Amino acid sequence: MKMAVAIAIAVLIPFATLWAAGDEEMHTDTAARAIGGDPFAPFEETVTFRLGVHRWANAPEGMTIEDNPFVDYVSDKLNVELEVLWEVDPGGFEDKISLAMVSGDLPDAFMVSEGMLLSLVEADLITDLTEYYDKLVSPYIKDIHASYGDRLLDTVMFDGRMMAIPGTNLGGAQQMLWIRMDWLDKLGLEAPETLDEVIEIARAFVQDDPDGNGVDDTVGFTIEPKVAMRYNSLHGLDPVFAAFGAFPRLWIRDEAGNIVYGTITQETKEALRFVRQMYQDGLIDKEFVTRVGSGDDANSVIAGGKAGMMFGPWWSPYWPLNLSVENDRSAVWKPFVAPVNDAGEFWAYNQNPNNGNLVVRKGYEYPDAIIKVLNVETEARFASLAHEIEELVQENQGTMGWWSMPLQLDYEDIVYRTYERLDEALRTGNPDSLKVFDRLMYDAIVADRANPRQDTSTWAEATARYDGQSLTYGDNILRREVAFFGITPTMEQRWAALEKIEDEMMLRIITGEAGIDTFDEFVAQWKSIGGDQITEEVVAAVNR
Repeated sequence: MKMAVAIAIAVLIPFATLWAAGDEEMHTDTAARAIGGDPFAPFEETVTFRLGVHRWANAPEGMTIEDNPFVDYVSDKLNVELEVLWEVDPGGFEDKISLAMVSGDLPDAFMVSEGMLLSLVEADLITDLTEYYDKLVSPYIKDIHASYGDRLLDTVMFDGRMMAIPGTNLGGAQQMLWIRMDWLDKLGLEAPETLDEVIEIARAFVQDDPDGNGVDDTVGFTIEPKVAMRYNSLHGLDPVFAAFGAFPRLWIRDEAGNIVYGTITQETKEALRFVRQMYQDGLIDKEFVTRVGSGDDANSVIAGGKAGMMFGPWWSPYWPLNLSVENDRSAVWKPFVAPVNDAGEFWAYNQNPNNGNLVVRKGYEYPDAIIKVLNVETEARFASLAHEIEELVQENQGTMGWWSMPLQLDYEDIVYRTYERLDEALRTGNPDSLKVFDRLMYDAIVADRANPRQDTSTWAEATARYDGQSLTYGDNILRREVAFFGITPTMEQRWAALEKIEDEMMLRIITGEAGIDTFDEFVAQWKSIGGDQITEEVVAAVNR
């Protein structure tokens, strides 16, 4: 199987809700109970789940995890009753679960990381869910999982057995190029496609006084010290590196099919040579290293109206581009899929599709109940938004943790699917078919089109959800497959030191403190102090 591995018993799943074990003597052999039937059918007799939960911070008045409208909705649908066994602060949650593993008193169902999943499987402490998945998991959840191909389910398969129901990490959050269009128009420039065209715009933004204040105080690009390959992040140079076929900080396959660490490839060396020249030419914010921790970071450069371009995901209008518009209503930001390579391709990369795993304690009598609760909650939260809870959802936004099973489940390309729904409603002028949250996005787009940038939050919603989401997928957007996302035994011991010399090498080369040949010295050092051993472990984990 292809999955992350970890040796230590650990779990760090925020907002997870867990079912604690009841009296073992009350449980019968699970195999004696039929699997299948209606995925949403209620139980004839009440099934009670005992919960271990994170202690709520700022809980709404009058609501508890046992008594809130969302849990009540599920209870009424399935004839299940939820009780809280214990509450602990988030910082103590990991210890609580680890102690339960040692004592044998595990919750009936709970959320775990990929590393802990491996530990539980090796200890034979959780239920094989293969048949439950095949016969009882709802078609909607299966369809969501299928949108990730085999990559997602592979993370929970052990010797052909499905040992968990995986949550999902949503796709489409690669960095795209955001440009100040008012500056571009003022200087009479065209929107870029190639890397050379992007660089020429950056040069004009630095040299030709686009803000019109007569002072040499503008920058081409914002940037932060972790300069590349931080998925779903701001102020990186991911597309610049990818234009060279470089994917630092990621485990990828080379042309021969061998797994390599992207930072030590020659493509990364050539990309660093190019970025070094960008820095020397003043196209990158010269102060990007010293800004860290000063309160005057890359976001403040955007807010201050001194940057013409940045790389960031589709949601960048929410932060930090909203700061630019708030301070200057004439600021017009627009996203582009750029730079593309000579073949017109824009290269991104896949992130880890797994976002936590729902497992069931081995020997627990009611795995079917766990599955049904997941079916009902997922359908209510993400699919139909059943009419009877629409009002609750509108009144209680941001309440994912109030459901009994907050497993994130949605299509890999859901952000683009959302754009398509919005685009159709806007073209037809008929939003009646939109779900409640989509309708809020639609209303924001309509309002901003009527009064552009007059309300910053409305502008951010409209620009992110329409302009940004529209560019998350496309025929020319290709994704490099990442071979491995996890942690190996040697990584646990040495990765911090390896990351430190990696970061130092990149920054020293980019800023000119060291020559480009420092890269080769870094590669030799990286390999000798643990990199080669880690590579062997990664290959073994991928081929497990």
